[in-house]
Amino acid sequence: LKSLEKDHQNGAGFRSITENRWTGANHDYVRDDSHAFILREPSRCIDCGRCANVCAEVVGAACYDFMRTGFDTLVTTPLDMSLNESPCVSCGRCAETCPTGALMPKPRILTKYEVDESRCILCGICVDACPYDALRSGFDFELAHTDRSEPMIDLIALAKIERTSEATFIRGESNWENTVAGRRHDPARALPVLPSNLRGK
Repeated sequence: LKSLEKDHQNGAGFRSITENRWTGANHDYVRDDSHAFILREPSRCIDCGRCANVCAEVVGAACYDFMRTGFDTLVTTPLDMSLNESPCVSCGRCAETCPTGALMPKPRILTKYEVDESRCILCGICVDACPYDALRSGFDFELAHTDRSEPMIDLIALAKIERTSEATFIRGESNWENTVAGRRHDPARALPVLPSNLRGK
């Protein structure tokens, strides 16, 4: 290998080649860290096109493509727009396939989590995943801002209904809703929480 390098150097000297005309040309692109998950350093890009291929063919988003020509060729988003404005789905496949680190998963420092209680389904995955045991689950869970008024049934009025089965209780008694709510014998015991379709006229 050393003899091969020596032959190349001798050949270059023989042909009066003393310097590389491409040295000194460099691109200093601006680092883009505006995306929440992907860090872009275009100066490291070698234009291999692997990110463009995986984004278009595997993911289907087509966020990257070859832009410009010649020495200025760069694999980037259309019109050099921010990755936030592109159809990126934040899958991270481009960062996985990039051989030079021009695209990398962005290191995230999370200082606070907020639970959107309106979307919580009480699955408990957040409790299992939390590395600091900041969350716990139990049977005494309740939301202070939630008010669930349960309708109260007048058991005395319910006991006075004459029926031989559940079918006669529902079908045979024409005014059973008012009776259960206590409105037949004492209108003052009418429950305001009953829906309007269960209330008598």
